[in-house]
Amino acid sequence: MVLDKLSSGLQSVLSKIRGSGVVDRQTVREIVKEQVGYLEKIIETRFESTNIRVKALEDTLNTRMDSLEKRIPVIEEMAAIKTRLDELERKLATKAY
Repeated sequence: MVLDKLSSGLQSVLSKIRGSGVVDRQTVREIVKEQVGYLEKIIETRFESTNIRVKALEDTLNTRMDSLEKRIPVIEEMAAIKTRLDELERKLATKAY
């Protein structure tokens, strides 16, 4: 996509040079500078967009990690309770016989 923009930018430069009829160094520099500035803005916008997406993913990941960190002790506690209940059931079962 960026290469397409670059290609169209270069084509625009060539058409402006051909259209102006004057092909002096200063004109070429101004046109190229204008096109490079345009491409830099596109690239900067894409990087900002990517950074926003990465930040959102990091926030989502951090939220999920926090949630898991809170759940793990609860799960461990539930496992310990289940173990104690199983032991109690075994003791009660042996007393009943």
